[in-house]
Amino acid sequence: QADRSECIRSRSASNGMRLFFIGWSGRNLGLTEVVSLCKKEHEIAYWSGDGKELGLLKGEFPGTIFHDHFEALRGIPASGIDASAFPPPEPEFLTKLLETESLVLTMMNKHFENMSVSERKHLYYAQVRYWNGVLSAFRPDVIIFSCAPHTVYDFVLYSLAKLYGIHTIMFEPTWVGDRMMIMSDYIDGPRETLSLPNNGSVSVETLASDIRKEYELQTQSGADATPVFVKNIRRQFSGPRLLYIKVRSLWTTISAHRTLSVFFTAATSLFRPLRPNLKKEYERVAVIPDFKRPYVYFPLHYQPERNSSPQGGVFV
Repeated sequence: QADRSECIRSRSASNGMRLFFIGWSGRNLGLTEVVSLCKKEHEIAYWSGDGKELGLLKGEFPGTIFHDHFEALRGIPASGIDASAFPPPEPEFLTKLLETESLVLTMMNKHFENMSVSERKHLYYAQVRYWNGVLSAFRPDVIIFSCAPHTVYDFVLYSLAKLYGIHTIMFEPTWVGDRMMIMSDYIDGPRETLSLPNNGSVSVETLASDIRKEYELQTQSGADATPVFVKNIRRQFSGPRLLYIKVRSLWTTISAHRTLSVFFTAATSLFRPLRPNLKKEYERVAVIPDFKRPYVYFPLHYQPERNSSPQGGVFV
């Protein structure tokens, strides 16, 4: 709903704009429909997301550059883009992006954890070169992200957009029904205001039905308040689905090696639980809490994600 409203507002304010949709996947969530609605009044110049999903849409969006998310992450140009024509960034230009460079090198702890600092910088410079060239070639009016950019390539694009004064839009999910908050900057955050009754008081009865349902779920003793995305992950990586993933992984490894080394790899994997790991580290420093004393509950993330990098700042 929020996605559509933003597109409608943009539509009424202009006769048509050139739009980028970045990290925009989820046909079952209605995200494809959002782009189709925007296409009626605006030009969809660039779209990155799930490669398989985007491959089914090329006929509906002639002229749009499609970019697989994971290829963009690895610095592979989109089909139809001649990146060799893009000039490399000048040292003075890179100086303007030093904060971006620092944040991106940290983001590379995910997916690129085995890279040295020099290798990470090489990939970062390539990303700056590519996306700076894309912005120069397409000159978008608005860049729309599904959430706060946090997967290397989208953050480079976001930083360049801020440098050039290109308008950005992103969304913060509340996980209460389908409610989203709109942002133009992940640092400033949402600028939503709460409308209170005339007397300024709020009660459970005055809440919207979906918010009231969420409140009751969170306050009922014994209720299953597990977030919907966690339930989806559990379904995806348990039971027959987990068995399929493991068999596929084994077959991929055998196909890639085609030698006895695959059996050596399988044998060594048996000893992985004996090595240092996060669970053992946690149990070594954990203590039984005294709930009679005041305390702060602050659960930490297992991996770098957008609410730790970049939204966590120095606390990543």
